[in-house]
Amino acid sequence: GLTTPFVLTDASVRALLTAEGWPFEKLVDNVWRTWMNGSGTRLPIVVRLDVDEGVVRFAVVPFLRSPGESARAHALYEHLLVLNAGMKLAKYSIDDDLDVFLSVEYPAVALDESEFRDALSALAHYAQRDYGAVAALAAPGAGF
Repeated sequence: GLTTPFVLTDASVRALLTAEGWPFEKLVDNVWRTWMNGSGTRLPIVVRLDVDEGVVRFAVVPFLRSPGESARAHALYEHLLVLNAGMKLAKYSIDDDLDVFLSVEYPAVALDESEFRDALSALAHYAQRDYGAVAALAAPGAGF
């Protein structure tokens, strides 16, 4: 059957995060932060409703910082492109501060409860799968 889209509100986000066992805090209007633990690292996940663009963004930000040394940064970015080619739903990107982030984006009008859960699950899956290798590429003395 059809799944009825739910209205993304403060109450619905809080209810979903609570029901799924995600600790969270509201940062500002339409922005919430939760955390995931993986590979020995606690990573923040930000859920942002962008009313102007009509999208909901879920992002592990920062996933890690880009290395300052250009050869290591280049190797890291190439590795992220390879990872992106094999990923479904989520993608790695670099922000203006050169932080690596992992994100999922949905049109807000099409989002339903299962997609909300899928977005968080996808971020947790890829972050746990990739953090060790990606962090090793970014680490000082990574052999470049």
